[in-house]
Parts: sequence; structure tokens; C-alpha cells
Amino acid sequence: MFSRLAYNKVPFLRVNFWKEYTLNVLLAEDDSDNARLLKFILTRESYKVDIACNGQEALKLIKEQAYDILMTDWLMPEMDGVELICQVRSQVKPAPLILMITAISSGEAKQQVLFAGADDFLGKPFGSQEVLKCLNNAVARWQQSIDDFAPDTTRVSPPKTRPAFPVIAFLSGAGGPNLYSKLFQNATFVEQSGLFLLQQGPRWMLELMIEKLQETVGLQIQFAGPGIPAKVSHALLFLEENSLSLDAEKRVCESKMENETFSSSTKGDDLLKSLAETFGPYSTAVILSGMGCDGIRGAACIKAAGGKVVVQDPDTALVDKMPQSVISAGLADEILPIEEISKYLSQTTANFMSKLA
Repeated sequence: MFSRLAYNKVPFLRVNFWKEYTLNVLLAEDDSDNARLLKFILTRESYKVDIACNGQEALKLIKEQAYDILMTDWLMPEMDGVELICQVRSQVKPAPLILMITAISSGEAKQQVLFAGADDFLGKPFGSQEVLKCLNNAVARWQQSIDDFAPDTTRVSPPKTRPAFPVIAFLSGAGGPNLYSKLFQNATFVEQSGLFLLQQGPRWMLELMIEKLQETVGLQIQFAGPGIPAKVSHALLFLEENSLSLDAEKRVCESKMENETFSSSTKGDDLLKSLAETFGPYSTAVILSGMGCDGIRGAACIKAAGGKVVVQDPDTALVDKMPQSVISAGLADEILPIEEISKYLSQTTANFMSKLA
């Protein structure tokens, strides 16, 4: 039986991975019809599924035996999905891959789910293809290993001209939405640099992130799109499904990497590589809480170009896989808790600006 305890010993997810390993799924769902449907879909694909009808029961089960995946509804009796995720994150080590099933519509409800700490989301209503696509993509990312993404910096070309301002790119997953207000509140680097954010999650979640950052810290932020320029004291938020980077004119463009494998390896690689090539030593990559190896090759490019790679201390991360991957690859210049990251960025940005003056 394959358990979550063996994740680091299993090669990167292949097609039909679950034909070789049986993944144990705990489904927390109080609607018996939905529960039966999901169990049918998953068992047909060789997942082993147990059902809990409320959060309390699910928490009891997940403490008693190892599960690879927790799929939980939001609204349930006794303990809802948001509270269940919080309890699992704090009490179960290592925590399983967590997917939240939701059909939320109100702003208040979205706020609660946004900060719950799920690794991914499955929207209602759903069909079998939507379920399997969501789950398989999440499992693939969960299984990523740094051995599958050896840094390749041979194609990093330094910029021909010195930029007018420095740039900072932030990559994050589960736990990320909770961090940005802390990072940006009263931070001088926000006013002195161009900011790029790549957060794992669906569009509605990122829309809410934009609203929260505009409201809490007054951040100038918008979704990235072709033709939009990088600007000082302005943030661009990148959707995962869009393969975007920066061109020589420092404008967002469709990614056109020479090495297709590089471009498709982990989220954020093409963006970070383009920042390394357009801003060189005035670029910084910040890797925060999240699953997978997002940005590991791109971070290598930033470092090769003379920029800095800053990593959240894994002990302070809700999900430590992303920061730990960068550390294990030997790419981290600084390993800091969130409060210290903000101070470090403000100091280094001030140093950058003095060199550019």
C-alpha cells in the first residue's frame, strides 16, 4: 500500500500512475448522493475511497490512519470543511494533499475558503472529467521532485542595458493568500520595485486576492496580460493557466521559450527566466508556502543572472514543499520567516535603487 509517508521515494507522476500505486482518499461529504458519485468516479480510476459524513468524523479517521488525499466539502454539520482543513494542517504531520469541494457564491463565504489553506479546489457542479482533471493535476504537482527539474541556466542572457528599477517575483500556493498582506504592509520595497505574483488557485480566488490587497495595503495590482508593461510600485498577478513572461521591452508577452521542456516543467519558470534576462542582478525571486517545485528552474536563472533567491523558512510555511525544494537544490540566498522577508526586501531594494541612481 502506498502512503503519503513514501512521497519522496516515488518518481515523478507518470501517466496511469495510480495503476501502480493505490492512493487512499478520505472524502468528507454530508450529501450522500454527491458522496456516492465521487466514490464511483474515483474507485473506477483505482483510488481507494473512505467516506466521512462530517468534519468531526473525517478528523477522527485521518488521525487514525494514513490518507494520501483529503477531499472535503465546505458546508457540513458538526465541523465544516474550512475548520476541518485548519485542524488537519495543525494536527496531522505530514498533512495529506487537500482539495476543497465548493459551490460558494457570496463574498463572505469566499473569504473563509480563500484563507482555509486548501491545496486546490473542485467547483460544483462537476462531472467525472472535471473531478479527475482536478485531482490528477493536484497529485502530479504533489509528487514533483527536484530530481525531475535539474536547473538549466545555459540560456540565461544578461540584459544589455541597466533597468530603471528592480523587480521582485513572488511564487506561492496553499497558505499564500494569508502572507501577502503581511509582506506588503508598510513595506518600502512596494514603492520602489515592480512586483510579480504567481499564486496557485482558481481565478475567483485570485480576484479576491486582488480585492483584499487593494483594500488592506492599497496595492496597485491587476491581472497580467499581453502588452501590459512592468512598472514601479505596481503589481501584476499571473494566472497559472496562462503561459506569460516578459519581453525585451519589459512588457508581458506569450512565452516563447526555446526549450519547450523548460517552459512546461514548473509554473513560474518562464516568468522568472524572462525577469533574469531583462533585469539581471536587479531581479529577486521569493518562494513561499505551496506544493510542488514551482519556479525551481526559474530561480536558478535569477541566481545565475546575479539576482537574489529568497525562500520562506519551511518551518513557518503552511505547506513546505515549494520552499524546501529550492533549498534542497542549493538555490536559496536567504531563508527567512515572513516578517524578515519584508525587511530584507526593503533593504535590498534600497541598495538596488542607490546603484541605479
